Amino acid sequence: MNIQPNAWQPVPGMTAVDIYPIVTRPSIVSSNCYVLRSPSAIVVIDPGASAAQTTLVSKIVLAALAERARPVLVVLSHCHQDHSQEASNLALPSGTELILCIERSGADALESGNRELTFCCYYPWDPKICALKPAVRLFSGCPAGPVDAAGTVMRGGDSLARPSGLLHREWLQLGDVDRLEIYHTPGHSDCSVTLKAGEMLFLGDLPFAANPGLCGIYGWNHRELMRSIDNVDWLLDTTDISTCLPGHGFTQSNEMMRSNLKAMANESIGLSNAGTLNTQRIAMLKLHLGEVLEEAAYLFSVISGQLYTLSFHLADLEEDAAGADVLAGFEFDKIEQLLTDFQRFARDFNGNNTPDLTFVMKGVQVTSRLLKLLGSSSLDGLVNTSLSGRAHRLLDDFLSMVRGLEFSGADDTDEINDLVGAMLKRIASGRADDLDAVPIDDMEDRVAFARVLAHRLATTSLLDSVTFEFEPTARATTAHVPGERLTDILLCLVEGVAGSGVRHIRLQTLREQHDVIVSLTSREEISDAAFGSNRLDLYNRTLSRIGGSLTYHHGNGFEVRVPVVRDLAHACC
Repeated sequence: MNIQPNAWQPVPGMTAVDIYPIVTRPSIVSSNCYVLRSPSAIVVIDPGASAAQTTLVSKIVLAALAERARPVLVVLSHCHQDHSQEASNLALPSGTELILCIERSGADALESGNRELTFCCYYPWDPKICALKPAVRLFSGCPAGPVDAAGTVMRGGDSLARPSGLLHREWLQLGDVDRLEIYHTPGHSDCSVTLKAGEMLFLGDLPFAANPGLCGIYGWNHRELMRSIDNVDWLLDTTDISTCLPGHGFTQSNEMMRSNLKAMANESIGLSNAGTLNTQRIAMLKLHLGEVLEEAAYLFSVISGQLYTLSFHLADLEEDAAGADVLAGFEFDKIEQLLTDFQRFARDFNGNNTPDLTFVMKGVQVTSRLLKLLGSSSLDGLVNTSLSGRAHRLLDDFLSMVRGLEFSGADDTDEINDLVGAMLKRIASGRADDLDAVPIDDMEDRVAFARVLAHRLATTSLLDSVTFEFEPTARATTAHVPGERLTDILLCLVEGVAGSGVRHIRLQTLREQHDVIVSLTSREEISDAAFGSNRLDLYNRTLSRIGGSLTYHHGNGFEVRVPVVRDLAHACC
């Protein structure tokens, strides 16, 4: 069913209930609101936290009450501020019975003024918590009986047997036949519920609960979320639901929501160790995001530079079609636009009172889109293979940080001497060794010719003119480190130093009691302009997640420290 915003329309599957959907631009500041009109009651689902929206809701409800006096029920999908704040600010006629219905743990959070469970702690303006006293504490164990003073709205409940356990259900009777069903679906918060009215399902924030920026908020529970996703999917599969109405954003069909929930369930499997998204971590992520996107801009610039160089050489050799194909596989304009738009957003953000979490979630959105564009690009064999891998790991690691997770492979160990040696060997050999064996002049297939030529041209590197010297320590250098991440950082340091004009780079490994040290120096002076402070801060922050560090000795070089494995540290003592 197509839902028309800001207009009354019948609820399919109900005999005498209409709905007035108020759908707002998605944000964490205020939610969508849905008003139901039945002969026995008016139901306001999630009034939100916008004064302008409250004015509209009050106008709608006043007009409905002018037709017939009846109680007004405010039903909250959960207690978060962006859904609940305005429940106490509806302008209603004197004598109107206003009844707040919320799951019992959410009721406790509102009444106790819990700023973490109500999401208030994430807003810089210190909002007031909803002051309307909860009159109906859903899922409190005693659902049967009247809700309003006149007994026109009755409350009932039962439990449905599911393989994962009981799915608890209550309902509010809205007339002789129609009822609003309420299911307890915690995970996003302890008090989260899902509501069913006829063929419509109101999901609150359940569809977003695993998203970076919402995973790990106060009250978030991985085990309960997985159960609730399964329970809602079962409802969509076994009942007559046609339309899903989320707490933020636009409506979705049953099929689309089931697909999204399946994807979210797959994504959520690995989130059992997600960290709590407290305000201190949000402040760190906000700082880290700028560093990540600056590094991403650098990597994408290098990738685009290599591809444009390939295209130019191919065109110069009258391989225009092959040159065009090289550029067609990478969406420069979209990537540049994403990064430019974020820079503009960041400038505007610093001048207003928007929650820091909004900044982080905007960064998550940009990072996710960059990852998608990178994943759809055909870069294999056209650019240095480490570049696309570095960009992918950089962006993916940021999303892991938002979720409070460790690096993939953070508990791995690697022999640092071998790691540095392999990196230098790859720099020296390039990627064309196997291609050099192909007699390019004898190739009759022009497409294959252009592809091999592109491969060979792609091996040209800034590092070709650099002389490397490596002095490994004779002692064991097995360290706790995800090898790819350390190699990424070392390559970025090497490229930055080479980019400043240095033509000799010396790498050395050392062992101390608890650390392996990789030093990068040169016979020439290293320019401070080779790196911005944000990029060096990013490398240091990345290393700190595995117990390591980066030190820059101005003009002289870098020192990277990573922790040795415990057994080696003890053997040294």
